[in-house]
Amino acid sequence: MRRLRLSAVVLAGLLGLLARAHARSAPPNPYPGYMSTTYADPAHWLCRPDLDDVCDHGLDATSVAPNGGARIHRFKPAVTR
Repeated sequence: MRRLRLSAVVLAGLLGLLARAHARSAPPNPYPGYMSTTYADPAHWLCRPDLDDVCDHGLDATSVAPNGGARIHRFKPAVTR
């Protein structure tokens, strides 16, 4: 039982490291050398991760239950490490 628990802890640690490494790496470009003229212009973006835009503010949501009751869900940004 102790060996199984140790194996599970080691596996969880390795999966965590792999997930973190994958999240940091940029996705591969399926078309090397291609540059989009549409998306190269920042004016064509609604939301960009490098800008302070509409996607960074006012992200609360309201859910409406079948009985008509409403509930506001306050936005909580993800914790970056």
